[in-house]
Amino acid sequence: MPPFAKFSIQTPRLLVRPITLEDAADMFLIRSDLETLRYQNYDLETSVSQTREWIQQRLNTDLCFVIELAPHASDQSSSTSPDQISGLNPPKVIGSVGSSTRTGLPDLGYGFNRAYWGKGYATEALRGVVDSYWKEFPNGYPGLKEEDRHMLKACTDWDNDASKAVLKKCGFKLYDKVEYIDKKGVKNTSHEYRLQRPIKL
Repeated sequence: MPPFAKFSIQTPRLLVRPITLEDAADMFLIRSDLETLRYQNYDLETSVSQTREWIQQRLNTDLCFVIELAPHASDQSSSTSPDQISGLNPPKVIGSVGSSTRTGLPDLGYGFNRAYWGKGYATEALRGVVDSYWKEFPNGYPGLKEEDRHMLKACTDWDNDASKAVLKKCGFKLYDKVEYIDKKGVKNTSHEYRLQRPIKL
C-alpha cells in the first residue's frame, strides 16, 4: 500500500480515511447513480461486487480515500432523500477523493453521494487531501519523474461549474482545454487545472 494511504485526515466536519473493501456498499450508492455519473468517466455499476472490484484495483495503486461526516457533524447530513438512498439508513461513507499516479502527474478526482451535494464538503475534503499530500511528500510522491513532483492536476468537463468552483477555491488554476470523445461517443471538452506545490510547507 502506498505510504500516504496509511494516513487519515481530519477536517472540521469530515474524516478522510483510506478506502477499504468494507466501503463497497456505500460507494455503490454513488457509483450506481446516473446523476452522479454524468461527469465521471466510468460506466454505471450495477452490483456491489463491481464496486468491490474497483476498490480492490486501487488498494495498492492509487491514493484513494473515502469521506465520512465527523461524529460532531452528523447533524449536518442531508434532510432530503434522493432516490439513491431512499428507504435506507444514511450511508457512513458520503464520498471519495484521491489521486492516480499511474500516468505521471498526480491526477486528483472526487465524487459524492448526491444527498450531500451543495454543502461545501468537496472543497473541505480536497483542501485536506492537498495539504496532507504536500506535508507527507514535500518533494513529491516517490517514484514520480522530477517534472511531475511539484504539481497536482485535476480535470473536469467544461460545463461542470460546481467542480470548477471547488478547484478554484482550493487554489487550482486553469492550465489547458482538451477535446476528447466521451463514453457516449460525443466530442467534449475537458478543462485541466493545476496546482503548484506551495513555497512554504
